[in-house]
Amino acid sequence: MRILKLTVLSLTVTAFSACDMGNSKMAKLSDYELSDRHSQCLAKRPTAPGKAVACENIRKECERRKKEKGMHVCPTPLGSLTAANRYNNTI
Repeated sequence: MRILKLTVLSLTVTAFSACDMGNSKMAKLSDYELSDRHSQCLAKRPTAPGKAVACENIRKECERRKKEKGMHVCPTPLGSLTAANRYNNTI
């Protein structure tokens, strides 16, 4: 029973540390690389589970940097732009 508890505990610790590693990889990307990957996600709109999760992580990192820097690092999907913003982006 004790071995089972230790195994479960070690697996839990490993799982939580693996989750943190994913975020640090995103944080290490330059703004340009993050923006480029986000653009690819917007253009391709992947449906494969792994790619969809990766794109969601990229979106979250874009949001984190937006809050941190006070400006957009990643492109905004065209559908979410207001008419005024679309006009300004075409000039």
